[in-house]
Amino acid sequence: MGFAAYVGRATTADLSLELSFQAATFAAIGGRGTIVGPVLAALILHTLLQGAGVPAAARVLLYALALLLVLRFFPAGVAGALRERLRARKMISGGAVR
Repeated sequence: MGFAAYVGRATTADLSLELSFQAATFAAIGGRGTIVGPVLAALILHTLLQGAGVPAAARVLLYALALLLVLRFFPAGVAGALRERLRARKMISGGAVR
């Protein structure tokens, strides 16, 4: 069910720049091909930034910075990078997980 169908309307105030950066950042940090990654990213980042009382304008900049850093250093997302590390570790140890 979409946002507009659930709420009954969707205006520009509902779909702000901050919300757009949040969604893109959570998806990029969480990684492709996983649902748990973006959900964990959303819980952690949202809790940290909202709980710390960071103003909305600063949050947009922090989400944009996080998005750029993740796309630069973890193109598959953090969950994807962890998955690749585990695969590499399994290959090195001969299939046994340490």
